[in-house]
Amino acid sequence: LDVEELGWSVVAISDNDQASATEAARRISSRCWEMRSEFMLKKTPMHEVVETIMKASEGPIVVSDGGDATTGGAPGDSTCVLSNLLGKNLGGEVLLNIVDPWAVEAAWGTSINEAVELDVGGKIDPFSSPVKVSGRILWKGEAKYTAMGEVGKGLIVNMGRAIVLAVGDLRILISELPGNPFEPEQYKCVGLDPQRAKAVFVKSITGFKANYEPFAKKIIHADTTGTTTHRLKSLSYVRAPRPLYPLDEDFSWDPFIKN
Repeated sequence: LDVEELGWSVVAISDNDQASATEAARRISSRCWEMRSEFMLKKTPMHEVVETIMKASEGPIVVSDGGDATTGGAPGDSTCVLSNLLGKNLGGEVLLNIVDPWAVEAAWGTSINEAVELDVGGKIDPFSSPVKVSGRILWKGEAKYTAMGEVGKGLIVNMGRAIVLAVGDLRILISELPGNPFEPEQYKCVGLDPQRAKAVFVKSITGFKANYEPFAKKIIHADTTGTTTHRLKSLSYVRAPRPLYPLDEDFSWDPFIKN
């Protein structure tokens, strides 16, 4: 968010002891500042992610596409992952999803098992462009499910009309609306099985772990572009107060205590 209030605070509540609360807030905020570099997650470049998938003898490898995390406000139509995977011999089914109502509409008249050529994704995401793909329709219909995992259990999710496109080893779920990226049912409801895939991409930064970790052979946080990228310096901030870490690094800081 590029807003004047951007930043962080520590709130300390005491039992009628203002001095104790003030000291706790000062201690915690100072400790957070000392640890600031440890909060910056180091992610794996996409070319290394692709190599890991290709070399893997078993799956699923679950990959976080955190740059296009729909629960963080991203549109879900980044083509960063697709463009890096397309044309590669991945050695097994790799599942990914893209939100693109225009591609769904273009393919809606195509029958199951028929071939279709589509311009997929990159229509809203400012960091990518549409990618032309040719594949075969494996599934189409209304993509609805009830979340069954630890996060959002019981939540009814409707992704609108959707298709599954087979392009080489890729199984691309293209939907009109974003789903719940924490939940394997997002793929299962359209006939795909994340547990039997070689790799699964999820548009989530951390929330997916509760549901995917029990069966994932490996979890990778991919360095992907998008509006929820961890590379904050790649974004344009106009309203945010400065200096502000990690946009700025060479400055000193002391906690401002407000009672």
